[in-house]
Amino acid sequence: MKDGVETSARLVPTSSGIGQIILDNPPANALGARMRADLMDALNAALADPEIKLILIRAEGRTFPSSVERAEIDVPQADPTLSDLCLAIEHSSKPVVVCSHGTALGAGCDLLLAGHYRAAANKSYVGLPEVTVGLPPSGGATQRLPRLVGPAVALELMLVGRPIAALEAKRLGMIDEVLLGNQSVAALDYARKLLEAGAGPRPVGAKTDVLRDGKGFAAAIKTYRDKVASANHPAPQKIVEAVEAAQMLPYEVGLTFEAELHDECRRAPEGRAMRHVMWAEKVAGQMRLPKGTVPKTFETCVIMGGGAAMAGWAIMALDAGMRVAILDDRAEAARDEVKEVYAKAIAAKRMVPQVREDRLLRLSAAGPSTGALSSDLVIQTDAAQGKATQERLNGAALLCVGLPLGQAGDFADYPAPNRVVGVQLADRPHLSKLFEVLHTVDTDLAALSGLVVLLRKLSKHPVLSRASAGGIGSSVWGACMWAAEDALKRGATRDTVMAAFRDYGFTRNPLRSGAVAHPTENGRVMPADEIIQRCLAAMANTGALLVEAGIAHNPLDIDLTMVSGYGFPKWKGGPMQVADEDGLMALRRTLRALQDEDAGFWSESGLITDLIKNGQRFADRNRF
Repeated sequence: MKDGVETSARLVPTSSGIGQIILDNPPANALGARMRADLMDALNAALADPEIKLILIRAEGRTFPSSVERAEIDVPQADPTLSDLCLAIEHSSKPVVVCSHGTALGAGCDLLLAGHYRAAANKSYVGLPEVTVGLPPSGGATQRLPRLVGPAVALELMLVGRPIAALEAKRLGMIDEVLLGNQSVAALDYARKLLEAGAGPRPVGAKTDVLRDGKGFAAAIKTYRDKVASANHPAPQKIVEAVEAAQMLPYEVGLTFEAELHDECRRAPEGRAMRHVMWAEKVAGQMRLPKGTVPKTFETCVIMGGGAAMAGWAIMALDAGMRVAILDDRAEAARDEVKEVYAKAIAAKRMVPQVREDRLLRLSAAGPSTGALSSDLVIQTDAAQGKATQERLNGAALLCVGLPLGQAGDFADYPAPNRVVGVQLADRPHLSKLFEVLHTVDTDLAALSGLVVLLRKLSKHPVLSRASAGGIGSSVWGACMWAAEDALKRGATRDTVMAAFRDYGFTRNPLRSGAVAHPTENGRVMPADEIIQRCLAAMANTGALLVEAGIAHNPLDIDLTMVSGYGFPKWKGGPMQVADEDGLMALRRTLRALQDEDAGFWSESGLITDLIKNGQRFADRNRF
């Protein structure tokens, strides 16, 4: 405790000469400004204590730090910065052991790499995923990791951004030891063995053996520079530059160079957009529940209604640990599809046979039933059979009705309209990241929040909207399609529209197969940038109308829907993020310039008017 405030990093001396610095900043041990300052104070106290011969850094709770505080990502870090802290650990005159557990990602991985001796708990993960949010590492990983594992492995880990298991990290040379059993006991035992063996400081920055192979190092840099030459955001290229600096510059100059590149990427609009999407994914489906409301849990699932979606729903429910029954004429075929998907997963080494067998034991398939249905969750893929299905349900089951894109959910005449939701998907359930959940104001919140928890457990992005409106994606993408096809009447060609969308980064074509261009009287050819400007304005204005009407909960949901389900480029962030980056005044000018063409379609949303009046952006309406 310091000045009456509980510290997030406390020094605990032991009788054996080991000073434990224990990180404790619930819920995720974020390595924010306060924890960095507390850790620096604890480190200095350990260095000043003559009884302490070795310093052990570990964490309490479910995980080692995996990031800095979110509020710090888009602003310069307060002192001590992560880089300063890691360098202080590395420069320690006493040996420093860092032991991680859970997921040591990003800042936590930087902290781990700064240690003289590095260990991770068995079944834990380490990694540097910053590239996925448009950033290079900021704590020195671009300089330390190549010295430990070589430039090629270091670049692969940082450019892919995927965490690796502790056993793999040891095999690569990233860590020295994998700890078994209780992580706090095992960490202390490991530190004690090192102390007894006379281990001294061993800074990673002093390692130069990998750097001596100039030819091999340069070859790795060239290989990865070529790979990222066409990246859609600057971070991959900056990571390659920083790793190259590990060989070309003095160590601490390389650290400074990394910090400069990180700051450059932090200010880049592509990075801001990617972090915007990351936050949207993190809070997807978040809702405020009345006190005492507990999300419903689902242990059993019945699937019916036919179509290819049945197998996808079954895979999801089985993956979530549920007992699943498919009741349909095509039940056996759906079960065969499930088996085929699992066989491919095994062939790709993404699943082991025992897991497949365990899941298939929880799956039954039978013909259609006309009797009562008893289950926690019932999936009806045929919207026309939704009401009849609910009439057969026993208990308080939640009924999920598959709705075609754009179709509203009218549940008023259902026996229990508060226990039914519509679900719209742009792909088969097990492949789709986006799940649009259409609900009413009367939907049971325990059931609705339970469905959100279930979807998030399966790494899906649940987006909630009012059932009567027919979904967010179909409305916003429909506006984009209208604007694109309208452009065909005003000088655009099919080729220019499709090329404009492809070059912008879309993975989806806005034109229907029958849409044709109409030459204008003056022979004007609409350029690609105008096509994109019109379509972005149409999407942003429609999104604003949905938020204004209470159909969409916030602008963030508009962007997540378009990025996750409709091919909008992640590094642009979605139509609302683009409008915020360009400024709402620019959006207003576009809308007003187009009103003479079609006043009904291009009329400015009242939300845009209000936000401009109050000096705000769409982001200011992202409330949870």
